[in-house]
Amino acid sequence: MSVRTRPLLNRVLTTKLRLPVIEIEVVALRAGNEFDLEFVRDTGEWRRGVYLMTEGQLEIDSVGGSQLEVWRDTAPSVVPVTCRRTTSGYLEMFNIWNRGRGLELRRLHSGMIRTQVAERTFEYRCLDSDPDPSVEDFERFVIRLTFKLGMSLPEPLSDSDRNEAKLTTASGPKPRPEESSRGL
Repeated sequence: MSVRTRPLLNRVLTTKLRLPVIEIEVVALRAGNEFDLEFVRDTGEWRRGVYLMTEGQLEIDSVGGSQLEVWRDTAPSVVPVTCRRTTSGYLEMFNIWNRGRGLELRRLHSGMIRTQVAERTFEYRCLDSDPDPSVEDFERFVIRLTFKLGMSLPEPLSDSDRNEAKLTTASGPKPRPEESSRGL
């Protein structure tokens, strides 16, 4: 299995909005790294959350797994996350939602706009699935990741990421069905 080492951009939204829209965020990760996931804003139209995964084990409040669903309506507003082990060396993250039809993720018109808001804090404004979105539509669901000392920060998005987005479809890797995710 290949390991994703750079963010995957949503080519449709990146082209339409003329700014990088991340489909899957990727951050270098090693055992012992810690970060806080903070739920900043949610308009509450339906259930929203974040999917975290690595080849190894992440842990939130004594719940561990290689894939964790963190839902805004059942998690505290700030969720400490620890990497217990990783063989891939990377954390992958994307937004998820449930409109009453079960878990939905990574649709053609979904993604995240990343902004650095402090030295070690990044804000992700997330969009579920909207066929004709504006930048303002990304304000419906906002999360922040604050990376503790010792953990790498997300890499700046480069022109090569934007060019790759033009060639990449929205049907990239999905959560591995052979492994069940743990919900929080």
